[in-house]
Amino acid sequence: MEVLQNLLLGFINNFNGINFVYLVGGVIIGVILGAIPGLTCGTAIALIIPMSYYMDTASAMVLLLSIFVGGIYGGSISAILLGTPGTPAAAATSMDGYPMAKQGKSGKALEAALIASALGTVFSAIILIFFTEPLAKLAMKFGSKEYAILILVALSMVGSICGKSFARGMLSAFLGLWFSTIGMDPLIYASRYSFGNAYLLSGFDMVVVMIGLLAVSELLVQVEALHQKTKDNIDRCLLPPPQTKDDTRYTWKDQKKTAFTTLRGCVIGCIVGILPAMGSAVASYMSYDYAKRGSKDPCSFGKGNVEGVVASESANNAVCAAAMIPLLSFGIPGDATTAMLLGVFIMRGFYPGPTLFTKQPLLIYTIYAAFIAAAIVMVIIMKLSMPLFVKACKAKMNIIIPCVVAACIIGSYVSRGNIMDPLVMMFFALIGWLFSKFGFPATPMLVGYILGKQFETYLRQALMTAGKLGYGVFFSSTICWILWALLAISIFSIVRSKRRSKMMQLSAE
Repeated sequence: MEVLQNLLLGFINNFNGINFVYLVGGVIIGVILGAIPGLTCGTAIALIIPMSYYMDTASAMVLLLSIFVGGIYGGSISAILLGTPGTPAAAATSMDGYPMAKQGKSGKALEAALIASALGTVFSAIILIFFTEPLAKLAMKFGSKEYAILILVALSMVGSICGKSFARGMLSAFLGLWFSTIGMDPLIYASRYSFGNAYLLSGFDMVVVMIGLLAVSELLVQVEALHQKTKDNIDRCLLPPPQTKDDTRYTWKDQKKTAFTTLRGCVIGCIVGILPAMGSAVASYMSYDYAKRGSKDPCSFGKGNVEGVVASESANNAVCAAAMIPLLSFGIPGDATTAMLLGVFIMRGFYPGPTLFTKQPLLIYTIYAAFIAAAIVMVIIMKLSMPLFVKACKAKMNIIIPCVVAACIIGSYVSRGNIMDPLVMMFFALIGWLFSKFGFPATPMLVGYILGKQFETYLRQALMTAGKLGYGVFFSSTICWILWALLAISIFSIVRSKRRSKMMQLSAE
């Protein structure tokens, strides 16, 4: 009962006066910047933090958390309408969202992403409220060996997103793993594969890789299609109007069909969010992977299945509040964004941990309520403005493409402020374009790149502390055995899914 009373006070604090302005403004800022490729919610928060110095702590947290929630969802808008994910967290959304838009179902895809994002945020906020301490204690039991196996489980999902050719998909993933090793060795700080180039010492920025590999490469394909001027290719570049009324909305029938997928995505997002350094991109890919494996029609994924959109968006937004669990309980940031929020706390003289719950209960419950309030405000704002985004897809491609390219160049530069990053973006864009020409999927490469450096770091840390156990350290705890069992189940389900897909294709022929 006390929890509900405190939560009510938190809601009152969110909707009271200036905090409500910050709540609405934060959602709008997050959605807009999240929709621009490269300008992620993390970038938005980094830009707004200096302005928050002049606010009280509660107001600052309301503003920053609403940007966090809106920014993660905003990436789905460009992912669906342009096939260009605004954030890494929306990369999996584009796999089915953009094909839906090319079928005239952009309205349905946008609304499905909105509802799934809101539900994911609310679900993880509830977990944050009632299960913060016990779940954070579980996460604290993970060491480097457990994280290494967990990332192996995440890497296993590459098998289900390899497309028609498993060999080409795995080659793409291994290429991504190799690119992740370029730069300084994470443990001994020695140069690797830099070839004497000072820029390569810091490696490639993930945002730059994502923009080039998924966004600009798609634009190159579209430019090529427009240049060829064949009917099929012109149709590919222009999004058709909806054919039926149901193409413009996420119907009750769709919601019932995807209810379990949404719930599973929420759970996956919460689990990934609690574990530090994993992030929304990992959660969205994992949820998409499990949705495809568990589907009765896995062949429809990547061709415009609304379950793919819902799986990705429910998971990536569920990470938002869940990532606050280790931060608030133990002062351990769950991802880059919560690391910045930790800095905001410390600069104001607050140190997250058990004492914060007793000394600042109103602040804690204001943070809890901010996630739910931001989800509600986001749904209302986007419901009112959705037609504007849908109409945006009617613009001519010779207008859209230069604007998106400009946004990509700006986003790649803003990411680190390095003049070389736009050139690296074009390098990965050419790789993505060549991949599309020769039937190689680009997504496994991005997954390999995202997880590669983390896997190497945890693997080597575990081996360095293993002593006489050697590789036996990865079997030295109960959690390790549970994770190995999950990996075995993951591989088994991939093999079964591949066989089922082949059988369905043969029966169709």
